[in-house]
Amino acid sequence: MAMARELGARRAWLLGVALLPALVALAGCARWQKVELRLAPGTRARSELGQVRMDERTSDVLVVAAHRVRRDASGRLAVRVEFQNISDALYAARVRVEFVDAQGMLEKGAFDVDLRKFPPGTTTMDWTSSTPDAATYSVEVWSGSAVPW
Repeated sequence: MAMARELGARRAWLLGVALLPALVALAGCARWQKVELRLAPGTRARSELGQVRMDERTSDVLVVAAHRVRRDASGRLAVRVEFQNISDALYAARVRVEFVDAQGMLEKGAFDVDLRKFPPGTTTMDWTSSTPDAATYSVEVWSGSAVPW
């Protein structure tokens, strides 16, 4: 009987060790979900077809200085955003861009996630949808330490 208890305790310990990484990952996912995006600071955070949103930490450092969208010669959406780093230090952030069609579906292959470094001053970034089906877009900027995806 003692041997059966010992085997049961050992199995429970092994199961706990095996599940620990999954539990840590789930706790991390819950943490990221608490980070909220809001409209980026600056009067140019919105255009007629999309917007730039940031987490709170990033919006204390980056401002949208300019924001333009147009259709290129092939009908694809072309987006240009100028970010102004208002701090005196280099700032690292993750930037995610999504293009959405008229039915609300993500355009296939039309999103990008990139770690970018923003030196003090202006940084210009450009994106173009992969097809002319794109109707709207969203630019999301997250501090380098808060990566929700």
